[in-house]
Amino acid sequence: METVRANPKLKNIKNMWELLAKSLPAVALVIISILHFAEVDSVLDHVMIGISISFAITAVIWWWWIMKFARSLTDITNKSLERFDEIAVELKDLRKEINKKK
Repeated sequence: METVRANPKLKNIKNMWELLAKSLPAVALVIISILHFAEVDSVLDHVMIGISISFAITAVIWWWWIMKFARSLTDITNKSLERFDEIAVELKDLRKEINKKK
């Protein structure tokens, strides 16, 4: 019976994307905050900056939540794969015992 194993390269790629997903929205939030303190002249500019900052905050919170959820989902999948490997070994042993009794 063939078992499914996690690819270590895939894990490294996932970690890289997780880091980027956590850091880039924070960088965007800092850039937007810096732009906020730049000279703006109209009320519309203030409203647009406020909307941009609220979207940036929402994006950061959402990305952190998604990355945490994706990590937990990956952990659950890896635990399931480990359990399937254990079950496969137990089934092999059981087949051997049944064949010996025949």
